[in-house]
Amino acid sequence: MKIKNKNKIIFQAVDEYTKEVVLPPTPAKDFIPDWWKKMQPYTAKKLLTDNRNEFYYPHVSAKKCFPLVDAMTSGYILPLWADVEVSNVSSGKKVTWLTDKPIFDTWSNEVTQGIEYPEGYDPEVFKLKNYYVIKTPNNYSCLITHPLGFNDLPFKIISGVADTDKLKTIINPTLWWKKDFEGIVKKGTPMAQIIPFRRENWESQIDLMAPNKNYFNEQKFIRTVSEGAYGLFQRQKKNYT
Repeated sequence: MKIKNKNKIIFQAVDEYTKEVVLPPTPAKDFIPDWWKKMQPYTAKKLLTDNRNEFYYPHVSAKKCFPLVDAMTSGYILPLWADVEVSNVSSGKKVTWLTDKPIFDTWSNEVTQGIEYPEGYDPEVFKLKNYYVIKTPNNYSCLITHPLGFNDLPFKIISGVADTDKLKTIINPTLWWKKDFEGIVKKGTPMAQIIPFRRENWESQIDLMAPNKNYFNEQKFIRTVSEGAYGLFQRQKKNYT
């Protein structure tokens, strides 16, 4: 299938079962974590103007931190497409489901031996079975990583980059389970975040700012206290549909 729009990503179901049963990747903006939804956008902060007067102004909270928002809403989420039950057995983790198509597989210990795993997680690496081929335009790759902002999930995705303009097969995200976790992981749980980006060559340079330049920039930045200057004047909105 030829991609006409250079900024179009295609998630191609491998068969009819996938199209009818398996939940497709969905824009990450549809998976905002509950803690962020509950957060208040402003906090009261006292501003001393002189020795005689003081007043309170609304100070933005992390809910209006647009770098955080942009991270959580970038790209697409690969959701869990059926309930699975995770239990601890003598050999490690056991994951079961009721659907005909498998949802998880494992990597052999020989393949993954030597990979450093996070504290509090089992060393065994599981593969999340994905049934959508990811297709991007020429020179575009995808970062596949843990859903950003979802630190309370009972697993941790192993991040990777795939050149999805060249790769013609499915990508199965890999993960570790939390060591003590047992229970049901519900259908619709965000499992992995897929963020497309353009491949370009870069070179680094160390430079020195002009005297007081950073100070003046910061003073300009804090002049807008009720909304935040970055969100009003500097942020470039991103759109994933």
